Amino acid sequence: LDRSASGFAAWLAADHSSPSGRAGRNEELLRLAAALDALPDAMREAVVLKHCRGWTLARIAEHLGRTGPAVASLLRRGLAELRTRLDPE
Repeated sequence: LDRSASGFAAWLAADHSSPSGRAGRNEELLRLAAALDALPDAMREAVVLKHCRGWTLARIAEHLGRTGPAVASLLRRGLAELRTRLDPE
């Protein structure tokens, strides 16, 4: 996974029009869903809100009742865990 929000969003939105492309895409989405599900709740919510919904760090912090640095840490650790689970090499 790319380290940027735009890279994450592009990875999620990639278009594969061939049947084999769609099948591969479905497998990727299942892997992503499983990797997200394995994250602790607050970490998963921070990653989804930031990289799928485009929320700001401040908005996530307010929503989760945490400080900005705490949310930044959740995001950093969450993305690192996703990278490990999705690309173990």
